[in-house]
Amino acid sequence: MDNLLFKKFSELICFNSLSDQLLNTIFNISKLVKFSLGEEIIQEGAISGKIYIIKEGNARLIANIDSRITTLGRLGSGEILGAASLLSGRSCEYFIASEPLVAYSIDEDDWLKLYSSNNEFKRFCDTKLYPQE
Repeated sequence: MDNLLFKKFSELICFNSLSDQLLNTIFNISKLVKFSLGEEIIQEGAISGKIYIIKEGNARLIANIDSRITTLGRLGSGEILGAASLLSGRSCEYFIASEPLVAYSIDEDDWLKLYSSNNEFKRFCDTKLYPQE
């Protein structure tokens, strides 16, 4: 394990209440991915199959309102993308990179397995208010 990368991962604000053991588990099932400016992170109307935790950069939460693309918000380091849609079973997120973005990517199967098998993680997910909801 890359200790410096894990240290940066554990310092993300979204994880400040999690145990080191759970952080280690999440870190080990994640991989770094990059998005270019304007690249879709999560497509409109889709549940992505991946959960993204922003490491660096910003994403725009967008909506198509009256055939116009509208920015509803900007999310940055430590924010979780994709979990609200996955856990609710309905698409409620449409994100593009508003600048070059680096994120930790976790497959939905790994996220759901951890959600169903780890009470601490389940509590974390069930009590987190996602800005995009």
